[in-house]
Amino acid sequence: MQMFETIVVPTDDGPDARQAVSNAGPPADRYRAAAHPLAVVQGDRGVDQYLPEVVTEKLARTAPAPVLSIRTPGDNAEGGV
Repeated sequence: MQMFETIVVPTDDGPDARQAVSNAGPPADRYRAAAHPLAVVQGDRGVDQYLPEVVTEKLARTAPAPVLSIRTPGDNAEGGV
């Protein structure tokens, strides 16, 4: 059984974007899934634009498919760097 068909890697072209895309390779290979980078632009939405965990939580709650979120090195439990 194929666990994932597609792995989408949203990036903001920040310093961790290349690593995020690179990190998608092994799970994509393991599950024979296609990995696709997705450029995202954070709009001006008040404080939410500064709190990626708020956006991630909303996505995880409303997505029609399973969502796996992985913190980048240097993130702490509060989402800061």
